[in-house]
Amino acid sequence: MKIDYQDYGAIARLTVKSSIIRLQKHKRIVDTALLVADVTEHTTGVLVIHSVITGKTPAVMRAYKAVMREASR
Repeated sequence: MKIDYQDYGAIARLTVKSSIIRLQKHKRIVDTALLVADVTEHTTGVLVIHSVITGKTPAVMRAYKAVMREASR
């Protein structure tokens, strides 16, 4: 699983990539980010799942912290 945070000033982007084998954990991580912060999400892919979470920088930073906590479980 690869998690990448990018800050563009007023907005930020969080990218989560994983294989189909880790689909359940990937969905749990993305759902956690959506519950914790006011962000939007777009998921694509079949064998490699690629989710992009975008929003205002403080909200995405909260989502990033929650994602990192959930990924370490």
